Amino acid sequence: MMIAAIPIMKDMFAILFGPRFIVFWVGDKYAEARLVLIVLSAAYAFGTSQMPIISLMYALNKHHIFAALTIVEGLCNIILSLLLVREYGIIGVALGTAIPLVVVKFFVAPFIFCRLLKIDWLRYAKFILTPCLFCSLMTVLFFLADLTTVIAEISIGKYFFVVVFSLLVYFGSAGLFYFAGASVILRRR
Repeated sequence: MMIAAIPIMKDMFAILFGPRFIVFWVGDKYAEARLVLIVLSAAYAFGTSQMPIISLMYALNKHHIFAALTIVEGLCNIILSLLLVREYGIIGVALGTAIPLVVVKFFVAPFIFCRLLKIDWLRYAKFILTPCLFCSLMTVLFFLADLTTVIAEISIGKYFFVVVFSLLVYFGSAGLFYFAGASVILRRR
């Protein structure tokens, strides 16, 4: 289950450093892309944090359920994106992608799979959410400390500090998975 914390770490970097990188790379002309990056990174962090249970469904030859949910998600994505693009432009398309992804992959799929596998949904949610919340808290702390200015200053020492600190955040959250053990969600009452 440690794999569930990896997207949070990846997307934490995208959320923290991506907006400044976009402005540095293409200038303020495409500033709207910063919000698109943040919306999609947050949504994909939620969606891919469920990969362990989705992988288990593949292993149990129950992938047809996941395929059907993905098709429903895709149709909702298209419809919502077409509705929101008129009013909100590219940000509307990002929201049209993010909303179905989070709803289907983070709420509906785990609920269905937990019922199918006879795993207590609340136990599973606690098991997945603990490291995700920990990484999210670290992201908020990064914003509050304004460590993202490291990219603008191009200081090797400060950049190294941020990378090391970020790795500690990841390994801390991964450790929560390891010490909790998969038996937490698989144990029956």
